[in-house]
Amino acid sequence: MLFPSKLRCFFNCLTLDYDEDKKEIVDQPNIEIVPLDFGGIEGVRGVGGKIFGKIIRPYYEPIIQALIKHNFTIGKDIFGAPYDWRLGALQRDNFYNNLTNLVEYSYNLTGQKVNFLTHSFGANVLHHYLINHTTSKWRKKFINSVIFAAPSFSGSGKSIVVYYQRRLPSIFKHIKIEQLDEMLGNFPILFSHFPNHIIFENETVFITPDGENITAPNVIDFLIKVNKINDKQLKIAHDHIIYTSRFHEPLDVPVRIIYNSGIPTPFGLKLNNLEGDGEIIYHNGDGTIMSKGIEMVCEKWKLNGTDIECRNYNTSDIRGKHQSFISRPVSINTLIEWFTETHYDSNNRNEEL
Repeated sequence: MLFPSKLRCFFNCLTLDYDEDKKEIVDQPNIEIVPLDFGGIEGVRGVGGKIFGKIIRPYYEPIIQALIKHNFTIGKDIFGAPYDWRLGALQRDNFYNNLTNLVEYSYNLTGQKVNFLTHSFGANVLHHYLINHTTSKWRKKFINSVIFAAPSFSGSGKSIVVYYQRRLPSIFKHIKIEQLDEMLGNFPILFSHFPNHIIFENETVFITPDGENITAPNVIDFLIKVNKINDKQLKIAHDHIIYTSRFHEPLDVPVRIIYNSGIPTPFGLKLNNLEGDGEIIYHNGDGTIMSKGIEMVCEKWKLNGTDIECRNYNTSDIRGKHQSFISRPVSINTLIEWFTETHYDSNNRNEEL
């Protein structure tokens, strides 16, 4: 059990700050958080620790085991690339450098191009990397395909709810302490998840007590007006606000997407008063990620000439929820279908997870 003093310490360790001299986002003094086992798979197998050697909450573990059954090998053609999720889409340079080195290592190891698999916001991180940190020539040489499972292209209305209420869902939903408020207020991952300005240009994210409709491009101005974001937080948010103001540029490599639009998904808040929690405004999605942005990507990228296939499971089944989406049998079957199709048809056998 995490007691209040340990919770305060835990939240403080995760809290990011802004260095005025360097003009960059930094960790707390004497704190360094590094993703686990980059290049290996321990950092992507599951969320949390283990009990009696078993993963408490499997993440990529089911798909890893399915790949092993199809003659893939960890360290040969299965690799993991965990990132610092706190930083949102805009990771530090060492992550991008390490990812480039990992792709080239796996290519040189087997002589085969790489297939990427991402879930959730990993799609945004990978997309930003491919567009801004690689060249078309490099992608053509090293990348065979990209597979996005439940990508966060729309953003997540849950981030709006969490940021405004300054409260986490699940077991932490009744906890309100200063360290949690500061951590959430300083979180780039929440800013990167705010509803995309292009996708939701005319859609209401907040309804004020006066009946005013606040659309996605006006969310930050609204948060300033109601004193929900301070000067330091605006500096932390700056580049992520720019990120959410743009539509995702089409990729020039084959793209495969699986997603779900069948579960009511938090999108925004109707506020009866500015200090209250408000009532949830819902959109179609998987309970966490709205599906509209994924569908726009599928449509617009195809029109642009991208080799893209999208599958919407459109289910209300609890197994179609965002957190478990990548581990449900039907998702694994689709992923294996795509992997084996690309491998055995084109003799490419590398996976980046």
